[in-house]
Formats: sequence, structure tokens, C-alpha cells
Amino acid sequence: MSQENVEVIKEALAAWNRGDMDAVMSAMSHDVILDPLAILDPLAGGSEGEIAGLEAVVAHEHRGASPTRRRR
Repeated sequence: MSQENVEVIKEALAAWNRGDMDAVMSAMSHDVILDPLAILDPLAGGSEGEIAGLEAVVAHEHRGASPTRRRR
């Protein structure tokens, strides 16, 4: 992995930790695939619950349905 990619991941993780999901999503590729089940339980993931594409992930996140959304 290039140092540039390492920095992108570090910045995305820092944004995740401070609850800045817009910054996290800005680091994602347009062809991202989100598997919400894998976030909650890596052994439970699978193609059935996958959300494909940045627009779909953004829409999912903005609906507040994402398990990635920090609860306050």
C-alpha cells in the first residue's frame, strides 16, 4: 500500500472516531460496497445485505439506518 493510501485510511479512521461520516464517505471510492452486517459481526456478512455504490451508501447513511452512525 502506498504512503498516500495509508494517509487516506488514517484520515478516514480519524473522521470515523470523531463521528464525521461525511469525511469518512468522502474517502470512499465511487464503487464502494458496504456490508452493514460485517460491521456488526464480521462472520455474519454476505452479499444479501451489501449496499453497492457511493450514492447508495450515502443515501443509506443519511437515512440514519446505518450501523456506522454513531449513537449519541
